Amino acid sequence: MAKEISEVCAGKLREIRRKRGLTLQGFEALSNGSVKAVVLGSYERGTRAVSLERLEHIAGLYEVPIQYFLGIS
Repeated sequence: MAKEISEVCAGKLREIRRKRGLTLQGFEALSNGSVKAVVLGSYERGTRAVSLERLEHIAGLYEVPIQYFLGIS
C-alpha cells in the first residue's frame, strides 16, 4: 500500500506542475529556491521520498490541499 501512495503522489506532483505550465526550473523559481529542480524531479519520478512537511510546503506553493497529492478529493 505504501508504494501505491508514493506512486500516486509522484504522479500528482508531475501532473500539477505540468498543468500549471511549469518546468522543474520554473517551479524552483516559484519556490524561491526552497525546492530545487533536481529534488522535485526525484520526487516526481518516485526515486526520492517526500516528507509530509515538504509535501505540505509544495501544496502551499500550488495553493492546493495536501490531500490532492494523496489522490483524495
